[in-house]
Amino acid sequence: MTMTSAEFKAICIAAIDAAKVSRGKNKGMLKAQCPKSDSDGAAAWQAMTLQANPHKAGIFTIAMFTDRQQAIFDAIGKAIEYPCALKDPYV
Repeated sequence: MTMTSAEFKAICIAAIDAAKVSRGKNKGMLKAQCPKSDSDGAAAWQAMTLQANPHKAGIFTIAMFTDRQQAIFDAIGKAIEYPCALKDPYV
């Protein structure tokens, strides 16, 4: 099964939404605890936490990611580290 970049982008956005608080005074902030480790949200949470607070990231959890989770982790990490690299140069 192949996936288009638009589908992968939608998956990454959903994963980021799963890693953020959705209600209350902290809405939009990163959750305090990692979502369930077999979810896409865990990959997004680990990528964002690795940039925000590396001491809280779980290296063992990252090592146990599936291929899908690893792709999400890499894409979000790259987007955080190099935000200009993901923009279309012709826009």
